[in-house]
Amino acid sequence: MDPIAWQELTEKSDAGPRLAALAAVIEADAAFTLESLEAATRGLATQRGIKAGELMAAARVALTGRKVAPGLFEVMGLLGRATTVARLNAAGIRAILDYEFETTYDGKRSRIQEVYLSTNELLGGATIQLLQVDPLD
Repeated sequence: MDPIAWQELTEKSDAGPRLAALAAVIEADAAFTLESLEAATRGLATQRGIKAGELMAAARVALTGRKVAPGLFEVMGLLGRATTVARLNAAGIRAILDYEFETTYDGKRSRIQEVYLSTNELLGGATIQLLQVDPLD
């Protein structure tokens, strides 16, 4: 994963939900063709009121780990439905967790700035490890 590409992706608080929504749309796409994948992606972008390019850029990073890669829909086709959906969901979860947020940790109000998320795409499991927790009080 290109760390700069990932950082740029996670600077947007809604990156995780966008990727999760795209995973759901891709999973529901019965045809799973280049044309249907593009139509589904563009349709989701329109529904969410964002530019298709924003959603496609996030998906490209989620699927390939890079900002520059072969055509997005070709990549989805090569990966197949199950891997595409798993990677989009895993990146969506990671983006939500990586986005800086406040919480209560160990009885103190804290800001979690970094987390590590490891997923097992075949089993759908996830392990979360907090790397940096800064007390706010």
